[in-house]
Amino acid sequence: MSAHRSIRRRLLVMLISTIMLVWLVVLILVYGVAEHEVEEVFDADLACSARILQSLLLHEVGEEQETAANVRMVAEELGVEWIRSHPRLAAILNEYLDEGGKEKLERIGAARDAGHGYGPGLAFVARYGDGTVMMRDRTAAEIPMAPDGYADLQLEGEHWRVFSLTEKQTGFVVQVGEKQAFRAELVRYIT
Repeated sequence: MSAHRSIRRRLLVMLISTIMLVWLVVLILVYGVAEHEVEEVFDADLACSARILQSLLLHEVGEEQETAANVRMVAEELGVEWIRSHPRLAAILNEYLDEGGKEKLERIGAARDAGHGYGPGLAFVARYGDGTVMMRDRTAAEIPMAPDGYADLQLEGEHWRVFSLTEKQTGFVVQVGEKQAFRAELVRYIT
């Protein structure tokens, strides 16, 4: 009888051990697949966001260039003497021409101000071809210049995934990024 119980006990231990091992392997596989899928989805979202932001801001750049050309044309037609005789107009024209028509846009922090939890984990910056910042997220980490494509960066002590996109004709650069912690949190939740 004790041999009979011993066989049952051994079979039960082997069965439980096998089930635990299979669960562990499945857990590792599920984690790996979930991590891969989350990376793909979030990377695609970063690239899409960069393309949309670049399209919108390139429209602004085009308008700035057109306005700068119009200001130069008006200044030429008015002539130097006439402009000097109107100091307020001269100051406005000179201020615009000194800046090269480069507008600095400010982001409205609506998501952050509304208490949205993902605001501080997302960042973007748009730069003119000469590297001058046109617009950046003022609440997030400063994103350094990087080559086009994806990059994993350490910013202010945290891991970030950043996508950079350069418009070839103008050199206009858009970079968007997010904290790696968001991705890890989603993978843990899925797993």
